[in-house]
Amino acid sequence: MLRLVDGLPDGVVGVAASGVLTGADLVDVLVPALRSADGGALLLEVDDTTDTAVPGACGPLPDPDVPPVRACAITAAPGTVAAARRIAAALRPRRTRVFGPAERDAAVAWLAAGPPARRRAAATDLLPA
Repeated sequence: MLRLVDGLPDGVVGVAASGVLTGADLVDVLVPALRSADGGALLLEVDDTTDTAVPGACGPLPDPDVPPVRACAITAAPGTVAAARRIAAALRPRRTRVFGPAERDAAVAWLAAGPPARRRAAATDLLPA
């Protein structure tokens, strides 16, 4: 089952997974959430009861027009990281980072901060010291 997570900063949408995750959860909860984020960031909270072994639970998204996810922060216990990564892989985010369950605030801050600034190398960066 997926449910929306409230109280997140603008540009960050959150879903929490628990119990049995089905393909219908992707269609009914995840796809609309991603549309509302419009290419933003996703907080994916996975609890220790999440089962992604159901066919269709972690396959490709059923709607190819869903905007790509800029970043995905996963909060998961060590035993559920693999299941969380399977869910995130269906979204093909540009950046993914895994946090422990107690690091939710750090995960939200990482998402809200956006991507790291890109810096071009200057010619002097290539000179020996």
